[in-house]
Amino acid sequence: MDEEMCIVEAALFVSDTPLSPEELAERVGLAPEACERALSRLKEEYERREGGIEVVLVGGRYLMQVSPRYAPKLRGIAEVELPAPALRTLAMIAYHQPIRQSDLAERRGNSAYAHVRMLVERGLVEATPQGHTKVLTTTPLFARYFQLQGADAASVRRAMLEMLHIPRLACTSMSAPVLRLAGVHEFEVLDLYRGEMDLSEYDAVVCLKGHVGPWSAKKVIEVSCITFSSLAASLDALAEYGTRRDIQKAKGRIEEALGYYRRRALRLGMRVNPLTPMARKMVEELGLDVSDGGIKIATDLYEGDAQVRIPTHANASDGALRRVMERYEAMLKGLEGMR
Repeated sequence: MDEEMCIVEAALFVSDTPLSPEELAERVGLAPEACERALSRLKEEYERREGGIEVVLVGGRYLMQVSPRYAPKLRGIAEVELPAPALRTLAMIAYHQPIRQSDLAERRGNSAYAHVRMLVERGLVEATPQGHTKVLTTTPLFARYFQLQGADAASVRRAMLEMLHIPRLACTSMSAPVLRLAGVHEFEVLDLYRGEMDLSEYDAVVCLKGHVGPWSAKKVIEVSCITFSSLAASLDALAEYGTRRDIQKAKGRIEEALGYYRRRALRLGMRVNPLTPMARKMVEELGLDVSDGGIKIATDLYEGDAQVRIPTHANASDGALRRVMERYEAMLKGLEGMR
């Protein structure tokens, strides 16, 4: 190696942070062009050696590190690794950055505060005060710690998806509230009705029942929030991707709401005549007596005559359970007004 290569090699060896060619040139007194050439040749030299140390380029910065092939054999000699819970917190910060510390604590629990302190002390996370909380982002050392091949947002997100074992999900805007109810927070809302689409990069595609498009996908999950029972079944269909706690909590709320509306329906003592499939499903779930001469119930899209109307497209922004409850509330209020 020539003198310039030896200089940049020594500089990378003693530096505890990745350095750009411009930063390195200024510190060692080389011309920027000469420094960049020396770095490029040094990287090639280490690649040719295939030794235990490598020179890598991460986000436009160079660093010297132990080759990933030999890193596991050095545990107990090098710096103590992060505890698994703190590592998961770090991965979540990297995936969602910039993220408020208060939002992180909602997802990870109060232990996240201790994790953040540890990560800040290690130099892996920067915490910037913002009002009553802090905004968290990763530092340049983060890419070095995880040995990422790139420091851009897309590369970091891909790496964190693998580390957190988070499946890639795509969904329609109308099915997104069902995912949230199941405790699924990582998904992409896409316009999936633009003709044939290749969605094979996603682990699953979620859409409303009966609205599957001409997609090429590994897996399609159809969900429904027409009735309480269909919503509960949809949560079961998402169990692989949601959390048990959120699903059980949601099912408890569904059961409570269904019981409330059944009691109201029982007090009515009315006969009804459901004219549309949605109305029939709701009437059956409430246990109302059905008769051809009963009060006519239909959705708001039904063109015929009906005495009680059910909103077909309840406000999706209110959440999946609220959407179902609004339909039952509208139907029962309509019936109660006819007593």
